[in-house]
Amino acid sequence: MNDINQEIFEQQIPESEEKYTRIRSIDFIKGFAISLIVLGHSTAIWKLPELNSIYSFMFHYLDVFGSSLFIFLSSLSVVFSVRKKTLKVPEKTLRNTVFTRGLLIIFLGFIYNLPNAYIGTAEFPFSLWGWNILMFIGFAQIITYYIIKLTRGLRTLIGVLIILLTYILQPFLYVNKSNPVVGVIYFILISPAPHNPFLPFVSICFISSVFGEILVEAMSLESYEARFDLFRRFVRNGSFFLLAGIFLTIIDNPPYFIDDQGLYFPLFVYRGSPSNIFYSIGMALILIGWLFYYIDVRKKNNIFIDMFVFLGTVSLSLFLISYIWLPLFTVYFNIFSIWFAWIGYNAILAFLMYIWRHSFSGKYSLEWLMGHALIRRKIKKE
Repeated sequence: MNDINQEIFEQQIPESEEKYTRIRSIDFIKGFAISLIVLGHSTAIWKLPELNSIYSFMFHYLDVFGSSLFIFLSSLSVVFSVRKKTLKVPEKTLRNTVFTRGLLIIFLGFIYNLPNAYIGTAEFPFSLWGWNILMFIGFAQIITYYIIKLTRGLRTLIGVLIILLTYILQPFLYVNKSNPVVGVIYFILISPAPHNPFLPFVSICFISSVFGEILVEAMSLESYEARFDLFRRFVRNGSFFLLAGIFLTIIDNPPYFIDDQGLYFPLFVYRGSPSNIFYSIGMALILIGWLFYYIDVRKKNNIFIDMFVFLGTVSLSLFLISYIWLPLFTVYFNIFSIWFAWIGYNAILAFLMYIWRHSFSGKYSLEWLMGHALIRRKIKKE
C-alpha cells in the first residue's frame, strides 16, 4: 500500500544500480488499485440508495484489487528490498529499517481504528486493536523479514496449511470465544474489527515472499530471458492458485453466500474465506506477471501508465487523504454521475499529491516521514 519498501535505500546506492530499485509495474498496480479503493470508499457514501445492489456487485468482484493485493505487494516489496541489500547493508540496519517502518504503519492502524469505539465494535481502549489494512500491512512488513529465513518449500507449505486450517480454526474460535482463553486468542487473531484477520491473511505473506525472491533473481540476472521466464512462472502459478480457489468454492457447502442486499455470490469473492485467499493470490500473481511483462520487459509507456505509476508512489498518503472530502456529499450521485465524481475526485487527489511531491519534495507526507526522516536518522546512528 505504500512506496516505502522500494524508496528506502534509493539514497544509499550508486546511480548505476538505481534502475533496479523501482519496478514500474508494481507501482502501476498500486496506483490502479488505490484508485479503485477510492472508488469503493466514495461510492459507499455518495451513491443513491437504488445503487446498493450494483455497488455490492462491484465491491465483491473488485475486492481482489483491495487489501489482499496490497498485503501481497507489501510482503513482496520487503523481500525485494532485503534481498537486494543483504550483502551491501548490515543486517541490523535492514532489520531496524523494516521494524521501524512496520511499527509506524501499525501505529497509523491504531489511529484508523479509533472510530470503532463509536460504532459499537468495541469499547476503548480495546477498539484500538483491529486488523484493518494499515495494521496488517505494518505487521506484514515485520513478519516477512523473518519468513524469508525459511526455505521456499516450507513457506509455501505453511501458507497453504494456514488457508486450509482456517476452515476449522475460525469457526472454533468464534463459537468458543466466550471461554476466557479462547476469547483472548480470538481477540488477537481475529480482533473486534476483522477486516483483514490474521487468519487467514497471514498466509499471503508466506506465499508472496516466495515470489518476491523469484522477482529478485530475475531482476539481478538483467536478461530478457530471465524476466520473460518470471512472467511465465507468475502467470502459471497464479492460474493454479486461482483455479484452486474456484475448486474449493465448488466443493464447499454451500458454494455461495448471500449479501445484505439478498444477492448470491460465489464463495471465492467472499473476503477472508479460504477459497478467496487462493483466488486473490492467483489474481495477484497473474496481474503482476502480465503487467511486469508489458511494462518492465517490453518497456511500454504512455500517459495512462505514467499516471498510475505516480499514484502508486504516493498510495499510502493518497489512501489517508482520500477520507478528508468524503463527507462532502452524502447520497447524491446516480449510476452515471458517480463515475464523473470518482474520476474528478481521483484527479483532484492526484493533483494535490503531485504539487506536494514536486513543489515541496513531498516533505512530511507519510512516505517522506517513513522513508526518509525517521528511518534515515536511525541508519545514521548505526
